[in-house]
Amino acid sequence: GDVDWPRIAIVQAIAFVAAWAAFPLAMHSVAAALGRSQAYIRYVVAYNWSSVLQVALHLLAAGFRAAFPGPTGDAVSLFAFSSQHARNSPPVSASTKT
Repeated sequence: GDVDWPRIAIVQAIAFVAAWAAFPLAMHSVAAALGRSQAYIRYVVAYNWSSVLQVALHLLAAGFRAAFPGPTGDAVSLFAFSSQHARNSPPVSASTKT
């Protein structure tokens, strides 16, 4: 069937903007609730720069996977994915309080 490419592009653009803005906006409320509003800008700067490092890691992994197909390239890709998952997951507390 016919694909409505403009509609798909608009939906993707809206989803990208929403995903890009949601976490920093949520953290603004969290920082205010914790009384750490003064540190919010530093947090957003660090969060954005970590994205640059993450993209660099993914590009390196993609290049490595293209150069070395098979288990070795798969292992590098898995490491890159794991780093993205770790970045997007909340920190785990070492506390064992019940």
